[in-house]
Amino acid sequence: MGYAISRTKKRRVVRRRRENRRKIFLKKLVVIGESVCLSFLLGLGFFVFYVGVRQGMRSPVFNVKEIRWSGLHHLKGSGITKGLESLTGKNLFQLDLGGVRKKLLSDPWVKSVSVRKVFPDHLSIMIVERRPALVEYAGVDFSGAAGSSGKTALLDEEGVVLAEGGVYSEEFPRVIRFNRERFPNAAVLARILASRTDVLMDLSNPEDLLIHFTGEDHGEPKGVLHLGKRDYQARWLRYLEIENDLRNRGLSSWEVDLRFSDKAIVKGGFSPKNISTGRPSVLPLRGRGKRRAT
Repeated sequence: MGYAISRTKKRRVVRRRRENRRKIFLKKLVVIGESVCLSFLLGLGFFVFYVGVRQGMRSPVFNVKEIRWSGLHHLKGSGITKGLESLTGKNLFQLDLGGVRKKLLSDPWVKSVSVRKVFPDHLSIMIVERRPALVEYAGVDFSGAAGSSGKTALLDEEGVVLAEGGVYSEEFPRVIRFNRERFPNAAVLARILASRTDVLMDLSNPEDLLIHFTGEDHGEPKGVLHLGKRDYQARWLRYLEIENDLRNRGLSSWEVDLRFSDKAIVKGGFSPKNISTGRPSVLPLRGRGKRRAT
């Protein structure tokens, strides 16, 4: 009798455990089902939202109606603005700003550019233009007028060619054999020399800045001025002190070396009205006293 009761209890325990397992399993199924349904609904919601946003982005509301430019000076009214008129009517979201920047930077006058989308329907373009700094003469024939056997090019201070073959304002200094590394140090002197249409600055030698006098003004003699590698402005002022003396000597051509602090070494040919041996001499500088010829 006791044995039968024990077996019945065991069966009840086993049955209860099975029912508990089944309940736990059903609960897990419910939780998984709820998660799947929630994920599906969320995914569906995001999909509907994405489709709605895409459709909204394609709306004509976001089509470019105006391109606003800033920073244009030399390029104002040029073809650079007309070249981007085709962007009008295009959707802002579909514009490739990188392509727009690349196209603008292909113009040598453009130093840098910023392109921004201004919602809902504008494009903002800010240009920083290069500033012309000098005119370079190539193939200069010093037996004739400057640039007579070569071409001219308008350059900025970095040596970027802005235009070629034109006749440019006399406000720009004239240079031959431009050197990008040397020009910043000579830039101030270059601006001073811009008023002298008879001179060309030669930047080819890093140890010696040369000034060529072309003889174009009033039949002045041709000459070469050596300024060394520093103190350009001060040495130019020293040259101005002796410029009249050079004219009075009747030199048909000359070469002056101002690389020394206390003297100006002169050598050159003389015109028939003032024949001499043509040996180098030392011109006195004001305030420095006269020196013997060398």
